[in-house]
Amino acid sequence: MNSIGKLIAVVVFSGVGLLDAAPAYPQGTPPSSLDSAAVSRLFEASRQGNPQALFTLGSLILAGKTKEPPAKALPLLEEAAKRGHADANFLLGTLYYKGYLAPHNKPRAADFFRVAADMNNLQAQNLLGQMLYRGDGVKADPAAAARWLQKAANAGLPAAKVNLGLLHATGVGVKENPAQAVKLFREAANAGLSDGHFNLGLMYHQGKGVTANPQQAAQWYEKAAERGNGRAMHHLGLLHLQGQGMQKDPVEAMRWFMLAAATAKGEPNVANRSAAAVQELASVLGPQRVSDAAEKARTWALRNQWERKASK
Repeated sequence: MNSIGKLIAVVVFSGVGLLDAAPAYPQGTPPSSLDSAAVSRLFEASRQGNPQALFTLGSLILAGKTKEPPAKALPLLEEAAKRGHADANFLLGTLYYKGYLAPHNKPRAADFFRVAADMNNLQAQNLLGQMLYRGDGVKADPAAAARWLQKAANAGLPAAKVNLGLLHATGVGVKENPAQAVKLFREAANAGLSDGHFNLGLMYHQGKGVTANPQQAAQWYEKAAERGNGRAMHHLGLLHLQGQGMQKDPVEAMRWFMLAAATAKGEPNVANRSAAAVQELASVLGPQRVSDAAEKARTWALRNQWERKASK
């Protein structure tokens, strides 16, 4: 098992990725359908330069809720942004960041996020904070990142609480304060954010800011796993494999590593470590126990998928 231990070392904290938590329409989703008279009124108000009408119409076109081609959304949103519409600036930032309809241009995205952030758009504050922390399209400035994340966290944005918690846990941009990180992760977890669950579990797993408690770690990892968090699945595999807070159970460990390898496709490091662990365990468990683990993984995935759909 020593070789397995090398392959599945604990991975780092999980932040809410850029744009992962950003809704397409930050201050309310456009209606699913509009009658022609309502659309005509929006066009007329837009021609008169009404910022809200420009933003709403651009958002509807972008969402495919009108007969207009998506490309027509961009000039409407740009005009709304020029006229001081915070959400238009935020939405334009996401388009330039992703390179959708607009050129892929992260510095320009940061400019739009900064304008929206100055107008107290919480999502923009969170995303600008991440870009400054990572040096993603802008010069890295962890202290400035912390200030923007603090603003959004103070206003209650769960994603910002996770990202600010990462800074406190690692001492980047702020003085290291694991207890404050735990507080922020717990608040995000209580708001239902899987990265809050995962990071809180990791703090209990590592004994940072709290007394180490693998049973508590497992409980928080399971909550994150139920929400599709691949890192949490990987760490549940670690706990079962190493017998931390529970009996060693390589079949249960393999179940979680299988799930993590299948779930964490967007995180190659996690997916690759989990897949490597599955291969190593398969070489020592034998066909029947591998089959048992695969059946457990399949059953859990199907049940969890059903429960998540039922809860919506």
